[in-house]
Amino acid sequence: MKISLQTGARIRSSVRPFLSFSSVVPLLLVILISGGCAPLFVSSGHQSGVPARLMMSFYGSEAEIPVAVPNHTWENQKLQSLSYDFYLGDRRVAQGDVDYDKVIESRSELKLFVMIDIDETWLVETRGFGRTGAARYRLTATALVGGAEVPVSVEGTLRMPGMRPR
Repeated sequence: MKISLQTGARIRSSVRPFLSFSSVVPLLLVILISGGCAPLFVSSGHQSGVPARLMMSFYGSEAEIPVAVPNHTWENQKLQSLSYDFYLGDRRVAQGDVDYDKVIESRSELKLFVMIDIDETWLVETRGFGRTGAARYRLTATALVGGAEVPVSVEGTLRMPGMRPR
């Protein structure tokens, strides 16, 4: 096979670039337009910087779990209720419903605390709690916001006050 080069000749390739300028512009427009309709919050649930607390007294124990309930709409909506399941480790230890009558501003979130009564035996039976004073928790909930169900999930570590890990 003999190849000769000529000056000024163009070499044509049958392979096209993956993205050309003419295909990138419409793609960017579609992303920008659909992004305006996407939810404002990718994940909902935990209030950043606010830890869950375990409060113990002679009357019993109570977990105070921070939750953020989002409002994805452009109008103010009311949080009507929150139905939750509470897990310590992998075991569901509590479930309940809490009624609210609070307004959530448009495209924002309402930060609140869910108070959950905890039996101390659940804490003792949770793996590693007796040694470290900490237990992994997960709260999965469904919030009724303006008539629509909004899923909420929170997980973190519940710590016993005043106890340091050994």
